[in-house]
Amino acid sequence: MAGLLSLGPALLARVSENKSAAYLQALTEKGDPDDVFGSYRFQYFPETVADTKAVNWANREIPGASLPIYQWVASGERALSFTAAFTSDIDLLSAAHEEDADSRFNSLKSAAIISRNVDLRAAVAWLRYFLYPSYGTVGPSGVPYGAAPKKLKLILPGSGIGISGGTNDGHDEMLSIMTQCDITYEMFFPSGYPRIITASMAFVQTGQLGANSVVFPSSAQLPAAVKGGGSSGTLGYPLTVQKEAKK
Repeated sequence: MAGLLSLGPALLARVSENKSAAYLQALTEKGDPDDVFGSYRFQYFPETVADTKAVNWANREIPGASLPIYQWVASGERALSFTAAFTSDIDLLSAAHEEDADSRFNSLKSAAIISRNVDLRAAVAWLRYFLYPSYGTVGPSGVPYGAAPKKLKLILPGSGIGISGGTNDGHDEMLSIMTQCDITYEMFFPSGYPRIITASMAFVQTGQLGANSVVFPSSAQLPAAVKGGGSSGTLGYPLTVQKEAKK
């Protein structure tokens, strides 16, 4: 069985820490970046990402026809899901690390190992933040008014998830709602402090920018991405079929 200290390198061989930073950006009710909560990066870039998109067509049977005809009803849900890993090589609850949080942070930073030693408990709280509502003024019934969980921007640099999502907000970001966050505590230190955590998350794309603003993604944003030709194409590689010249 692998020793405790070998688990980090074994995981890192599979989940690269040298890739671009993937992160979540919390949004206010108006759809602006939330300066209080800010943007937080994942410790490692996801190894794989599943991107699914559905569309709803209703079939209409025609008496005597060999095929039904189809009527477009609406474009269905677009969902992204992936599993993120979080690790720590150091037991921050051990007697050897009883100094205050600032001292621990500075010592890990000085040793250039801070990226491998995030507080896993804080990482879980950060992710679950997007699943819980908030409560404010108490209504006439005595029950406080609830506000929906925060919307967010899922940002995967270089991925093009914004382009393929039919928006022009950002090439690599998706305005999202987190719909699932399953935490697996893979291993603990003797103190009970988490050693390795994996978080399986699911997000759906939304067009609801703010409380009273909805912008639906459309196909209008897609042609420029595949046309190519420098500034006329987002991706630069021509995918359109060229017409054969007349002889």
